[in-house]
Amino acid sequence: MLSLFVSSDAALRPKLLAVVVCATLFLRSSTDENTAIVYAIAGETVHLTCPLPRPATPRIEWFDLVYNTDPRPKRIYSASGRRRGIEPSHPNGANYRVDANNFTLTIRNVKLEDAGTYNCTSRQDQQTLYQAYYLAVSGHPLCNGTKLMRAGQTGHYSCESEFSGNYQPKLDWHRGPDNYWKSVDKFEVRLAKRAFDLKASEVDDGTTFTCLLKFGDVIKECSVNLTVFYPVRDLVIDPIKESFTVDEEIRCSANGSPTPEISFEPALDPGRTGFGWRSITIPRSLTGKKATVECVATNLVDGRLKTVRKSISFSVKDDVGGDSETGDGGKKGQSTQSKASSSSGAIVGGIVVGIMILVIIVAVVFCVRLRKDKKPTKEENGGAKTQPPTRCETQTTSVKEDEV
Repeated sequence: MLSLFVSSDAALRPKLLAVVVCATLFLRSSTDENTAIVYAIAGETVHLTCPLPRPATPRIEWFDLVYNTDPRPKRIYSASGRRRGIEPSHPNGANYRVDANNFTLTIRNVKLEDAGTYNCTSRQDQQTLYQAYYLAVSGHPLCNGTKLMRAGQTGHYSCESEFSGNYQPKLDWHRGPDNYWKSVDKFEVRLAKRAFDLKASEVDDGTTFTCLLKFGDVIKECSVNLTVFYPVRDLVIDPIKESFTVDEEIRCSANGSPTPEISFEPALDPGRTGFGWRSITIPRSLTGKKATVECVATNLVDGRLKTVRKSISFSVKDDVGGDSETGDGGKKGQSTQSKASSSSGAIVGGIVVGIMILVIIVAVVFCVRLRKDKKPTKEENGGAKTQPPTRCETQTTSVKEDEV
């Protein structure tokens, strides 16, 4: 609320009235519906335009109600005729720049202290136009919390950001990139704060908690990566079966934080290794034998060594059909080869017999047709007896006998 005190000194009344009217003009601008709100993060650069009509000989000025030490606004910049420039006496003048053509005010390296009302005025004769801005400033979000702890322990996590002015940034925690995480507001003067507590478990290991700051159209974030230490567990051997072949792989894996170290007893031919797993290959020296292999996984948590063991028993056989110089493997190879040769011979013999039968059938059909064409009738023989069989008949008979 603004109060007006009337002085008894008539000479002072015009000056006091001018101060009150000027202060009222600029104070109204902070709540005027035409005031534009500008959101900025500390350390960034802000540009405030001056979109006012300019008469032939205007007087353009920038004022603020931020660094003023009395009710009067503080002049930042003035341009009248050939005289123009930043006010040398302004305490923040080193961070201000005004474009000589469009009179845009640039505030470099914005600080929390820069929050407040800024006005651009255009004066011509008795008319004054102004464009008002309210600059709201927030700091960057700052995440705090326990990053390393054992399963079962409880950690405290908070996200906070300083701000100045009439507008407060909104803070929210998220687990991972998208999942909203429940938290509560902690109210402090000029400090936005959001916090939550977490009792850690194995599933939280490697989780990232992200705090999002929303300030107008500006979005910033910070995060905390959580590492939860827990003893080795979930030891798995794969595959599980009664027999293996030479060069086949057995894989062992386990969970834990820190990542478990995995070994085999006895130490067989080394295979491959990765994050939390290791494998071995079955050596040829175990062919025809029974073997037992034990997988051992260990890690160190809170100064204590945790070990988990698991074993598998199996028999080893050589590759089926593989080359072997001695033993049953050689006999099986020879037997397989002889069976393959016998099968091939039978197939070839069947093809040859089929071709011979086909040739015989064609020859019989040809001779029968030839006989029908040359066989004389009774009238042609004068009633004589039938002549002896022709050569073709003899051959046909001969062929039939051969078939029998």
